[in-house]
Amino acid sequence: MGPFPFEDFVKRKKSSWLNKEKKVPAITVFYPSNSPTINLNKLEINCIPKVREESKPLITKNLKQILSILEKLNDFINKNEPAKNEVGILNGKIGLSIYFFMLGRSTRNGEILSIAEHILMDVYNTLGNFIIPANFQNGLSGIAWGLCHLIKNDYVEGDPDEILIDVDHQIISYWNANKETLPVDLRQGLLGYLAYYTSRLEISQGHAKSINQNIHTRVVSEIINRIGQLVEEEKFQHREPELFILYWDLPLLLILLAKAKQLQVNSNKIDRMLDYLTPIITSLYPRLHSNRMYLLLGLESILKELPLTALQDHADLLKESISMDTIIDEECKNLNILAQGGITGLAWISRKLSALTGTSELLLPMEKIIQKISRSKYWEENGYNQDMVRNCGLTAGLGGIGILLLEYLNDTVGGKN
Repeated sequence: MGPFPFEDFVKRKKSSWLNKEKKVPAITVFYPSNSPTINLNKLEINCIPKVREESKPLITKNLKQILSILEKLNDFINKNEPAKNEVGILNGKIGLSIYFFMLGRSTRNGEILSIAEHILMDVYNTLGNFIIPANFQNGLSGIAWGLCHLIKNDYVEGDPDEILIDVDHQIISYWNANKETLPVDLRQGLLGYLAYYTSRLEISQGHAKSINQNIHTRVVSEIINRIGQLVEEEKFQHREPELFILYWDLPLLLILLAKAKQLQVNSNKIDRMLDYLTPIITSLYPRLHSNRMYLLLGLESILKELPLTALQDHADLLKESISMDTIIDEECKNLNILAQGGITGLAWISRKLSALTGTSELLLPMEKIIQKISRSKYWEENGYNQDMVRNCGLTAGLGGIGILLLEYLNDTVGGKN
């Protein structure tokens, strides 16, 4: 089953709105070849392939819990009519489409992939019929980042230079008109545009025929220059937030500067920014273990591209002081399971950090994460949290939770856990 030919759809520009009556079908998770399947609704598991006999009970339990939550999550999506949601990445339908593309690939289910395609076409049609802001949270740069993610991971196929030509024109026009007044932050400001254009540039560098690589390089360089000015004026959130929040400027800035460094854009300016940031970072010892872990991810991202002794020493200090049990048992309350301020976001950070450092000591235990999500009051249909469960976005809603569970599902079925 190949990637969705999105470029053909863009050329046709046909209106194809999400069918509100369409329900998420029963899900079958496929094991590797010659292995039995699991039916999501019946939760019947016949055996677990390629694992030690003593490991089967734990893996079987994890699979049942993951599938049970996915079934509940899909039911919430059906009930809350995602067609009414915003189209953006953090709060809206482009985040939901990524979840459905992942779900369709994981289950090899054509009906689910069809739903993902309908949502994606709905988003694209909306771009041509409504005025959409340029920001990352609910606007064009976040939507474009989502499309780049789908192209990069072969969920859809097409030339981004052609698919995103109108979107890029609008974003760059807005950037040129407003760059002196934009804040640093991800949702409405410079970090959001940097996130999109580093992703865009990464794809351009991988396509020999890309005609816009120089343009994307220039835009990334300009964004870095402007962020550098605001950093030196300390007009960004470098102090620890009171609670964990995925939108904390400092670790996000370090992660994106590392990406730009990897892409070899404006390296001298990045080096000067890091010189300025080093005393700020080394004097910061977050009170919350979750914030220590997030800051550590930013540091490890930079250190992978540029070894700096002072930052390495501080990273080692943070690493030794983080308690995974404290994060799960004390710092994440019952309702905090979303990515933007809860256990899903922390699990993403933990998984990335573990991959960067090559150690499982920084990996939040999958079993505890699943239990936390499963037992959360988030799923209670009492009314006070209905605005939350109606959100289907990547960080503020159901889409992000679903993506994490699919990552766990693929790890478990593939024998990684």
